[in-house]
Amino acid sequence: MRSQTAGNYIHRATCTLATFGVTCALISCGSAGGDGVVGGGGTGTSVPTVSVGPIAGFGSIFVNGVKYDDTTATVAGGDAQVLTRSDLRLGMFVEVRGVTDAGAGTGTATSIVVVSELKGTVVDRTADDFKLLGVTVRTNANTVYDNTSSVTTGDLVEVYGLFNAANRTIVATRIEKKNFVEHKLRGVVSGLNTRTRQFLIGTVLIDYKSVTTFEGLANGAELTVFGGPPPASGAWSIERASVQAAVVVSEASRVELEAVIEQYVSLSNFRLSGLVIDGSAALIQSGRASDLAVGVGVEVKGEVQAGVVRASRIKIKEHGTGVSENSVSPSSVPGSDASANSASSNNGSGKSEFEVKGAIGDFKAANNFVVR
Repeated sequence: MRSQTAGNYIHRATCTLATFGVTCALISCGSAGGDGVVGGGGTGTSVPTVSVGPIAGFGSIFVNGVKYDDTTATVAGGDAQVLTRSDLRLGMFVEVRGVTDAGAGTGTATSIVVVSELKGTVVDRTADDFKLLGVTVRTNANTVYDNTSSVTTGDLVEVYGLFNAANRTIVATRIEKKNFVEHKLRGVVSGLNTRTRQFLIGTVLIDYKSVTTFEGLANGAELTVFGGPPPASGAWSIERASVQAAVVVSEASRVELEAVIEQYVSLSNFRLSGLVIDGSAALIQSGRASDLAVGVGVEVKGEVQAGVVRASRIKIKEHGTGVSENSVSPSSVPGSDASANSASSNNGSGKSEFEVKGAIGDFKAANNFVVR
């Protein structure tokens, strides 16, 4: 996810969480001592941090293995929506800004921006994927579904996940079935015709006559476009668009990114979310340096030096472009803490498993109650 110009997690378990493609393990809601956050004891040193990735748990929120206190964070949508902490959901892709203590695995978020990739009508549904406005959406055991246990052809859905511009695919981390009018498509511009004010994103012909100002439009530019339902044939007249900008970082800040490699020259020179990455001194996990290439999904952690992210760790994601299992261990938090605490992992059974800590509310039965 890149920046686009442009709470607390409440999971209603109105049936077992297997309905959403996951299982749930309940843990004690009493007080617990200590804070078993990944990373053990803290260093006491907090540094400015930008973290981009899916929400993997709540208590406050977990992103890229770090537990962020989001109590005072501002929350917004990348599409200029006004959001609150209560709108945050598991699997949403977010850009978190704040400070972190790497040794403790904790941080404090000052801002959280939520960005989805696609909104449209499902077509060509198969067991593992479907198409949306010409983009292939891949699902796996870690895809979180909302308001449905799956999707079928004809459903209106919003998709969050890892976008691969090289082959026009998205590995979905979250799919929400909902009603909406405005559709959304992300992709790379080709066939630009400034006379007719049209261009292509993949196989979709876009008409931008209704867009009065359009900075950065060019062949090869990566855009997100918005408009009403596209016609069955002919050009889709969009209402607005935004150019995908690189994630904004500052010197000496920590950067944590989950994204797909956009350009690759060498281990010491490749691009991710518009940023130059130097991985020459990085620990490579879940693969080898020779596995890195355009279109490969990775998680990178490092610090910004002279405008370049000097990676200390590069984790190659499942199958190169997939979302690997989340490995955040749940923290023990005092029972008086108002925040729920959850984390997710793949237990090898083909389902993701989430642990949630919080007071049970609205109890109807063992398979029908609310936590947070």
